[in-house]
Amino acid sequence: MTGKITRYFKYRKINKYLKSKNNDQYNCLDNILICYVNGKLQKILESYNFNKINIYSVIGKKGNYLQIECFFYNLTVNIEFDENSFDYIMYVPGISADDFDKSIIKKEYEHDFNIENFFKDLIKECDEQFKRHLQVKDKPEIDRKRKLYTLISRICWFILIVICGGLSIYVIVTGNTVTVSPLFAIFFMLVPFMIALFFHFKSLR
Repeated sequence: MTGKITRYFKYRKINKYLKSKNNDQYNCLDNILICYVNGKLQKILESYNFNKINIYSVIGKKGNYLQIECFFYNLTVNIEFDENSFDYIMYVPGISADDFDKSIIKKEYEHDFNIENFFKDLIKECDEQFKRHLQVKDKPEIDRKRKLYTLISRICWFILIVICGGLSIYVIVTGNTVTVSPLFAIFFMLVPFMIALFFHFKSLR
């Protein structure tokens, strides 16, 4: 009972505004407000894995609008719908004010605007931006690993060259033949060779 009362007062102003209009007079924002009141908007956001969702609405003489603040992984998503248009932005916390202003995307409603289709397209943009951010963020770590893999590969090649070169010099200098045991060949020749190849190809990825 308490929940219903809280819900009533929370949406009272929106419901009063919606009841003042006929259904055929509803604009895009009105339809979004209906989704907000009946809980559909919250469910859509949650279905696309948005979290920490906050929704604010303003109904007033100067105009109506609905604002959504939420997160998609480490991306902050801010969307604002007014009566004639809407804008949204996806950004990583710490963005500069200049980049913030440049990143805002402003659009006008199309005649067939649908809130579900909007979020279906938005989640694709969020996913792409999130992947781009990961690539930029992880680049130093990737470069560090590549340098490490290259170093390991070169050390293994060096060990092989030293062993094979040393045996060759010994044969040339002494004129004696060298018999290499299977265990020596495996641990000091085959293993370094395989390790060198493995880390060489990892460094190229």
